Amino acid sequence: MPQVREFIDYVRTDALFGGRFADLQFKESLSAKQPFRRMLVKLKREIITMKKPVIKPELGRAPFVDASTLKG
Repeated sequence: MPQVREFIDYVRTDALFGGRFADLQFKESLSAKQPFRRMLVKLKREIITMKKPVIKPELGRAPFVDASTLKG
């Protein structure tokens, strides 16, 4: 399990995350036998595809609008 430990250390110290995961608690469960018959991991470019090139979520989010203004 050294690769798992390396991943946990990476997430806790990586500057990309800005330190927001430094105190993240990882849950571990050890088993004497293999718990799953198989595991499949797929890498995706986007979780939700926008299909709109003018929408750029990486540039930030829209300004906050409170409920009374929105209802107005």
